[in-house]
Amino acid sequence: MRAAIAILFLAGCDALLGIHHLDNLSDGSGASGSDAGTADAPAPVCLGSGAFTVCVTPPSAPLTLTGPVDTTACSGGQVAAVGSVMTCVLAGTAITIDGGVTIAASGSRPLVLVSTGDIDIAGTLDAGSHAGGQTGPAANGAECVPSSPGTAAADIDNGGGAGAGGSFATAGGAGGAGEASASGAGAQNAQSAPQSLAGGCPGSLGAAGAEPSSDACQPHGSDPAGAGGGVVALVATGTIRVDGAISVSGAGGGGGILARGGGAGGGTGGLIVAVATTITGAGAIVASGGGGGGGADHCGNGLVGGDGSTLAATGGLGGLGGTTDCPNGGDGASGGSASGAPGSAGGSKGGSAGGGGLGYILVHGSETVTGPLSGVVQPF
Repeated sequence: MRAAIAILFLAGCDALLGIHHLDNLSDGSGASGSDAGTADAPAPVCLGSGAFTVCVTPPSAPLTLTGPVDTTACSGGQVAAVGSVMTCVLAGTAITIDGGVTIAASGSRPLVLVSTGDIDIAGTLDAGSHAGGQTGPAANGAECVPSSPGTAAADIDNGGGAGAGGSFATAGGAGGAGEASASGAGAQNAQSAPQSLAGGCPGSLGAAGAEPSSDACQPHGSDPAGAGGGVVALVATGTIRVDGAISVSGAGGGGGILARGGGAGGGTGGLIVAVATTITGAGAIVASGGGGGGGADHCGNGLVGGDGSTLAATGGLGGLGGTTDCPNGGDGASGGSASGAPGSAGGSKGGSAGGGGLGYILVHGSETVTGPLSGVVQPF
């Protein structure tokens, strides 16, 4: 049983959560200065902790999320800075996601939920990435160090090298080689815990196999690499309760494309930041990696890797090879410290790709979550 992280606070509620009432800040609409603090323009309130503090117009009503969130448009929200990062903030005197409801979040900005009371997630907040579907909010950020792609095959009738899984809180798996001259991509090292709202990192691409130009199955590389998971920050002055699920898991990497192409790496889990007096619940909080894509045969594509789980502490399964003698991709990372599994060499077939590494779960408060966690959990 994982030991709960408990952080004891020796100050009042305002100091604990970094709450300040400011008389001279912009409300996010461009107005600032002398209007702030008047009856027409209430003074912004700043909540959070350290580098993860946000200043917003105080909410006046509770908020229940019912549909998809696009952080680029940020409809119904406030665009506000957290450090140097512009985010989409949805604020309420309480925030709720009802049981049975799934909120899909995507867009260019991190998603920040701010409550001057509690946050209660009985449903699912899905800010992860999915192969062929949504990319989580602010995923694949500039802080990611991309792995090189696999190396293309030089000799006829041989496979291309595969891509590596992305690396973030833990390392992704290396890509499998094709023939001797077609190496798989090596994985990047894990990154230290971010000091800003940074998203998960993508895998890298596989490379083409080699076939005669007259062959009906012309050489190609791989489908797209898996995207990293997105970014969600939850800030409450009371309790954050998760009895449903929060996911920032990474997407599975694309399979190798005929003929004999190497698979593409899975994406890493993203970032969850939680700031509250108490963070509790029996639900899942997951930042797992996506599985690597399978290698291709002469005329058979490898299959895409699985996405990291939304509801359980499991990583994405590696994609199957194009035929039974093609290598399967490496699984994405899950749990609290694992790296993504490496891909396998394909020889005359395309190599299979590595799975993505874990993301981060950063907490500021007394954490007593009893449900499954997948990601590197750190207090701040």
